Amino acid sequence: MIIYTISSCEKFLDITPSTGNVNPSTLKDFQEMLNSDSIARCNFILADLMADDLSFPAFARNEFYGNSYMYAQHIWGPGEMDFMYKSAYERILQMNILILKASEVKPKNEDEKKGLAIAIAQAKVNRAWYFLQLANIYGQDFTNGKAATELAIPISLVPDASVKPKRGTVQAVYDLVIAELTDAIATPDFPVMGNTIIHPGKASALALLSRTYLLMGNYAEALKAADECLALKSSLLDYKTLTASPLKLLDQSRNPEVLLGKTGVDYDLNLTYAFKIQISKSLDSLFTSSDYRRRLNFDYYDIFANEDGKYHFNYSIAVPEVMLIKAESLARTGKPKEALPILNLLRKNRIENATDLQVADIEILPTVLQERRRELFCHGGLRLFDLKRLNREQRFLKNIVRSFYDSENYQDTTVAIIKPNSPRYLMEIAPLITNNNKDIIPNPR
Repeated sequence: MIIYTISSCEKFLDITPSTGNVNPSTLKDFQEMLNSDSIARCNFILADLMADDLSFPAFARNEFYGNSYMYAQHIWGPGEMDFMYKSAYERILQMNILILKASEVKPKNEDEKKGLAIAIAQAKVNRAWYFLQLANIYGQDFTNGKAATELAIPISLVPDASVKPKRGTVQAVYDLVIAELTDAIATPDFPVMGNTIIHPGKASALALLSRTYLLMGNYAEALKAADECLALKSSLLDYKTLTASPLKLLDQSRNPEVLLGKTGVDYDLNLTYAFKIQISKSLDSLFTSSDYRRRLNFDYYDIFANEDGKYHFNYSIAVPEVMLIKAESLARTGKPKEALPILNLLRKNRIENATDLQVADIEILPTVLQERRRELFCHGGLRLFDLKRLNREQRFLKNIVRSFYDSENYQDTTVAIIKPNSPRYLMEIAPLITNNNKDIIPNPR
């Protein structure tokens, strides 16, 4: 019997449970763990609310959605659970158990040896994805020049209840992510694509590696990994064939672009507020009426697509992101003209009657970044991660302004301005976490 249920553990926020009651032991057990779509389901809506792609049409209340959107002094109440942190470490724990237990199995034959190695590689890719997410939500950007000393997140790699991990540095998390992905890519017989979109393969590992290097500002390595990924898979989906944006896992499974399926689902925002989240003015200004991404994701009233009272988000790793990483890396390494054909190809699959861009070399990088924003909004925090790294460059500095419409005076009223590189760009670590583990140092606010 397979037993790997972990969500009932109350102490996982700061202590990883032992594997006493979590004991998969065969290749089939490990494959069943990887078959669970819970690994691909998560919710990082607060990271997207902290960016500049969405807006609240009315004043936000004092709760974690509104607090995140307003960059408040405190996001969480004393007894509130941070669901992003909680669910991510649940999934990391699953992968820790799999990697530990699979490494202990003595294979009976070559097929089992190969299967175990692939299962471990897939677990490492999943674990790396969650560590990279957490590091960029709770830690500083790598490009601030202090990665070796700035704190990110606890690095928990073994399911041991006696271990209370401290926060590792940004550098340590990135080193781990690169090591995990490099190991997975080098695994013999690691398939290009997994059995389904929730199973990692070499293409998704290379894509995630290119994302990692981009966030580090290592554009040469980001370009190399992106090229290797696109050599394996470069399919695009023509959005004019769609009637709805491919947000859910089932939709992603039919999308030839997707390398690794990840989806976000939020149930509670609609229960908290009567209004619906809308596209921000700054993002809306980047779209034309002929852009299918605007048409499919936001309605006539600028409201983000929601269904049955739930918001669905596409967090997948897919070909378009890798193309944009390649284009940005080319623009930043002295080859801006080579970036334009990449943008034009993507736009032909996103915009009705798209024409080729004609852009001066000096404007190609900003053009790439605008296209990246159009393609990857509400993508599990990628825009927030971009804001943090781009704020290190004088030409891309940006204030985040929060304003609400004043119906009495018929104008927008500014209620908050967040300056570039503010400590509020880092998600608060919930008091419930720091109280349970005094070695976890809170983020400055």
